[in-house]
Amino acid sequence: MNKREPIEQRMSDICNKLGFPFKVVWTPSPDANDRGKIDLANHTIHVFNMTEKDAWTTLIHEILELKIQPLLSYYRNLVNTLIEFIEKHVYQEKEKFLESLPENITIFLDEMKKVRTRE
Repeated sequence: MNKREPIEQRMSDICNKLGFPFKVVWTPSPDANDRGKIDLANHTIHVFNMTEKDAWTTLIHEILELKIQPLLSYYRNLVNTLIEFIEKHVYQEKEKFLESLPENITIFLDEMKKVRTRE
């Protein structure tokens, strides 16, 4: 048993007590780009801090992240709905423009022919 296993178990136990059935894996890495990462597919929280104190701080951060994700989904849904509305509107305007383009080009070409015949 390595030194991190009992700490990981305590961290996992806390997650379970808080209603998050996640396994916590503490893999100290000085080269990690993140302090922690939530793997929803595997119900795992990865912690990369070098010290136990920092690892606990990161775990708290990740648990809070899990807690606020449902709240943030409202904003994500709102933004996605807005994007869909804008895309639909832009598509309709583009189609309207493209439908009128051949007629507009024909009118322009007819005028150019008239100008040439007058010269």
